[in-house]
Amino acid sequence: TKTSLSFRNTEPRRLLCYRMLPLFWKAVQFATSCSGKKFQACCIFLGTALALSAVSKKSVTIDEFQALPTGLAILKTGDLRFPKGTPPLSQVLPAIPLLFKNVKLDLSRIEEDSTSWTLGHLLASENQENYPSLFIPARILSTLILMLSLFLACAISRNLYGLHAGSVTAIFAAFSPTLLAHGALVTPDIYLTASLLSFLLFLDKLRLRPSYGVGAALGISMAAAVLSKFT
Repeated sequence: TKTSLSFRNTEPRRLLCYRMLPLFWKAVQFATSCSGKKFQACCIFLGTALALSAVSKKSVTIDEFQALPTGLAILKTGDLRFPKGTPPLSQVLPAIPLLFKNVKLDLSRIEEDSTSWTLGHLLASENQENYPSLFIPARILSTLILMLSLFLACAISRNLYGLHAGSVTAIFAAFSPTLLAHGALVTPDIYLTASLLSFLLFLDKLRLRPSYGVGAALGISMAAAVLSKFT
């Protein structure tokens, strides 16, 4: 049958992958032994650079269309009624750089029952000449949060399983297509990722050396996660 033929054709590839795993692990051990944490830092900075290279090239996504103006409206008014369905932290943080730019957003035209999509249309109509460029500083901030997430992931792996495991994490996390694709966008995903990773890191530290400072950092991390995304 076609299924058996397909399976038979993929079997040599699987065997090749299994044979390559020991070589991959030896390469990671060699790189780690030569440079240690520097190797992980190089992977992280290279992954961050790849994400930054797409900041100005990507079109505005449908989620960014409403997220950025919602965060800007909250910063200007302090009104938390706008982010319906999404916690405010992941919208407010990337909108902070817009406070230092001449961005037009006339909130007097907003009615009581307006949604975040109304704010998106308002921002686009009032800033037609430079609308795409408004998202660049916000995306840069999200990319910095991506870099923080990569450092946190490596730190957790090192603490739990040693230096070699941290290097493996650096390779797979820094060059993950999912992280590179979503880490440079104004969406809640990367902010939730950084919050949860920091929560896991401080949870491990609290297990090893309990203290009030670590407990407070653990609570702040969990609060940031809850304020970033519901799901």
